[in-house]
Amino acid sequence: MRKSMIVIISILIVGCTALGIVGYLESKKEKDPSDNEKDYKIEYKYYLDGVEVSEMPVNEKDENSTDENEDNNDINNEEETLAMYSFEKYDCTNNVKGIWDNDLWQFSVPEKNSDATCVLYFVSNYFEVEIKANNGVVNELEALKDRKVKRGESITYNITPTEGYNFEKVECTNNATAEWNEENSTLTVSNVTKNSVCEVTYSIGEYTIKFTANNGSISEETKTAKHGDTITTVITPGSDYVYNKVSCSDGQTATYDTNTNTLTVSNVTKNSTCTVDFKSNKYTVTLKIVNGTPIEDTKTVEAGNRVSFTFNSNEGYTTTNPKIECDNGLVGSVSGSLFTIDNVSKSGTCTLTFNPIEN
Repeated sequence: MRKSMIVIISILIVGCTALGIVGYLESKKEKDPSDNEKDYKIEYKYYLDGVEVSEMPVNEKDENSTDENEDNNDINNEEETLAMYSFEKYDCTNNVKGIWDNDLWQFSVPEKNSDATCVLYFVSNYFEVEIKANNGVVNELEALKDRKVKRGESITYNITPTEGYNFEKVECTNNATAEWNEENSTLTVSNVTKNSVCEVTYSIGEYTIKFTANNGSISEETKTAKHGDTITTVITPGSDYVYNKVSCSDGQTATYDTNTNTLTVSNVTKNSTCTVDFKSNKYTVTLKIVNGTPIEDTKTVEAGNRVSFTFNSNEGYTTTNPKIECDNGLVGSVSGSLFTIDNVSKSGTCTLTFNPIEN
C-alpha cells in the first residue's frame, strides 16, 4: 500500500513538472524577439525631384496649371489635369517589401520581418518658371498670374524690351531651354523638368549710318551709334558746288551746316544711309534775240548773282517793250540796250523779240 502511494505521488510530481515546463516554454515563445509578430519599426524618408524633404508631398491638383486640355469638354477625353505630384518608386532596407496605393496616396508594409528604413521617391508634375528681364518688361498680367507648366512641356511669355533695346541672350537654370521670337516679342521656355529661372537680356541697339555725297567728298563712309545717339561727320562740297539738300533712308533725319560743312544725324534709331546733294554754284545763261543781236550770247554766273547782256536791235526795230521769254523760271527785264536777270538760281535761256518801229 505504501509503495502504491509513493508511485502515485511520483506520477503527480512528474506530471506537474511537465506541465510547468510546457507553460514556461509557451511563455518564452510568446516573448521571443525573433517571433514574426514583433512590433518592428519602419522609418520613412521622402525625396521630391531628387531632393530630400521632411514630409511626404501632398497630392493635390493644381488649379492654376497651364494644361491646354483643361477647357476641353469632350467626355471621352481622359487627359485631365494631373495631380501636383506622382509617386515614382520606393526603396526599403533589409529586403522589406511594401505596397503603394495611389488612390489612397499611402505606402504600407503588409509583412514586417525587420526594422527598416523605406525611402519614397516622388516627382513634381508641374513647375514654376520665373522670368527675369534685363531692360525689358514681362506682360503685367502674366507676371502676376501663378503660371505653372507641365513636366517636359513649354510655356510662352510676352515681353516688351525697353525702347531702343534688342534681344541679346537668354539663360535658364536646370536644363530648361528658351527661344526668343523677335517678330511677336515672345519668349518660349521648353524642356521644363524642375522649377527654373530664365534670365533674358536685352542690350541697347547699335546702328550703322552710311554717308554718301553727290558732287562732294566725305571724311568717313560709315559710323556706328547707339539708340538715341547723335553723330556728326564732315562732308565737303566740290569746287563750284554748294549745298542743295540732305536725305536719309528709313525715316532717319539729318541737318547740314554750310558754315562748317558738318552733317549731323540726331536721335539715331535705325540703320540708315544719308546722302548730301551739292548743286553747282555757277549757272550758264544764254540770250537769244529776234530782230537784233546780243553783244555776248552766253554768260556764266555764280548762284544768286546778277547777269546782264547788252544788245543791238536790227534796223527798223525798237528795243522798247520787247517780248521776253525765259525757261527754268528765269526772270529778266530790259532797260535801254541792257537785259538783266537778278538772283540767278538756274541755268537757262531767255529770248527777246523786238517789235518794228511804227512810222
